[in-house]
Amino acid sequence: MIENHIVFFSFAAIGPRIIFVGLQFAGLLNAMSLISDYPALGIMSFIGFGFFAIEVLLSIWVFRQVYMHFRGSGGKATTVSIDL
Repeated sequence: MIENHIVFFSFAAIGPRIIFVGLQFAGLLNAMSLISDYPALGIMSFIGFGFFAIEVLLSIWVFRQVYMHFRGSGGKATTVSIDL
């Protein structure tokens, strides 16, 4: 499940034209092809690529932290207590 998330957002960050032929909203390949003809759209595509890349890096960091907390240190999800 985690791998699907990371693979999807990595695919979206690159943005290859495999499924849809034509222009897309984000992706590095789309931004590089748009920047010469439509500079504003190219810049927005670079921003979209940046957001997808940040999402991939943040997801990897969060998944790693959660894994290390529950698997590495032996922490349990049931150790949280609520004091009323």
